[in-house]
Amino acid sequence: MLCVCLFTPGCAGGEQEEIICEDGGVLTQFDSYYCEFEILETPEGEECGGPDGELYIENECYGTLKIEMTNTGDTPVHIITFVWWQYDAWMNCEPINMISEDLYELDSMGGIVEGALPGRGGLIVAFDHPNSCDDEDSSIPDAEISFKVSIVT
Repeated sequence: MLCVCLFTPGCAGGEQEEIICEDGGVLTQFDSYYCEFEILETPEGEECGGPDGELYIENECYGTLKIEMTNTGDTPVHIITFVWWQYDAWMNCEPINMISEDLYELDSMGGIVEGALPGRGGLIVAFDHPNSCDDEDSSIPDAEISFKVSIVT
C-alpha cells in the first residue's frame, strides 16, 4: 500500500496545485488579461462558508490562490482579484472592491501574490495596464508579461 501512496499525487498529504490559467503577452495601454473561475463547493469533509455562501476572508478552508507574474516590459502592471459581478464596473473604469488585501498588487514588476480563498463563488484575477483608464497616449510604454494563476490545497 505504501508504494501505491508514494506514486499517487496528494496521497501523503502534500500540497496540490490546480492551475486555473496560464498565459502571457504584450500588455498595451488598453489591454488586459484576466482569468475567470468559480469555487463551487466546500472541500470534502470540511465545513466552510459564511451565511448564504457569501465570500468572507476568515473562511480559509478553500485553499490558497497563488498568482505568479513575470514582467519584462517597461511599465508596471496592476494585479487585482475581485468578484465576477464587478467585471463591468472594472471594464468601465469604475471603482471596485478587492476581495482581500493579500490578493492584489498595484504597480507590480513581477512576483508572487497569494492569499486564502474567501469561499465559494465566481472570481476574476486581472492583469491591467496602470494607464488603461487614461486618455490614449502613444508614449506610454508596454508591459510584457507571463502569468500563472493556481489554487493550492
